[in-house]
Amino acid sequence: MEKILLTGGTGTFGKAFIEWFLREITSGVLTIFSRDEYKQYQLKKKYNSKRLQFIVGDVRDKRALMKATYGQDYVIHAAALKQVNTLEYYPYEGVKTNLMGTENVILACLENNIRKAVLLSTDKAVEPVNAYGMSKALAEKLWAVANTYGSTKFVITRYGNVAGSRGSLIPNILHSIKTSKQIGITHPEATRFWLDIEQAVEIVIRALSYSSGGEIYIPKMRAFRVIDLIELFETEPEVIGLRPGEKIHEVITTQYEKSIEYELYITIYTLFYQGTLPVMPCIYKRRASNEADMMSKEELKEKVENIKRREI
Repeated sequence: MEKILLTGGTGTFGKAFIEWFLREITSGVLTIFSRDEYKQYQLKKKYNSKRLQFIVGDVRDKRALMKATYGQDYVIHAAALKQVNTLEYYPYEGVKTNLMGTENVILACLENNIRKAVLLSTDKAVEPVNAYGMSKALAEKLWAVANTYGSTKFVITRYGNVAGSRGSLIPNILHSIKTSKQIGITHPEATRFWLDIEQAVEIVIRALSYSSGGEIYIPKMRAFRVIDLIELFETEPEVIGLRPGEKIHEVITTQYEKSIEYELYITIYTLFYQGTLPVMPCIYKRRASNEADMMSKEELKEKVENIKRREI
């Protein structure tokens, strides 16, 4: 019976991973480690499963992580402070959670001989211009080099904001409409990567299943024009200008990272990759959202309707 610990497990990814775990894994225990006791209570009540365990704790607390990781086989590290605007004003809070918290997870994994640990990262970590992205970029570095410290295999997944997740673009637009507020757009040419929550779960499962340690797994994502999304709601957006720490386009890989493109995902092989490089030639390529395969308004509309149905 295998045991998985998921930090930050009461968020959007955590809920989707719980659904996958209970549906696809016939045995084993999934432990949710987070500081939000009320959301843990809601999940306990919703699933009422003996295969789910819950620990209230913060990744800033090294001792709590040491206890939580004891006896676990795998760790998925999803806990992070993620609000770009907020962390611009409170960067040290991002350091304490996203950097020091990540270091605590690494040390706990090594101490308790975890088989494999997966870090959830973000496109904001690539060519970072904000405190959130910078903290996650350094977290990636800490996670990759940890492969040289012990037997635990440390692997990374990197992707853009999950469509429909808390605090992301679509919920913010829907909230503006409900409160009769005008929808703002930071830049008329802005583009973003689109990622369904199912893709986020799939890439983590791939990392857990096939990685050797030291890789960064990236799902192949399409992109969309932000103004196309806003126009679906039949409203004239107000151009408000770039907010602190915001980009016009996101970037998912740089020309300095060694990568191979597969059918559904991209793998970056870091300096601390523990396996043997594939026969396929590696390339060094910058991949930005404005250069990705762009979704049409019709495709966007269908995606948005699916998200609305989930909220009902």
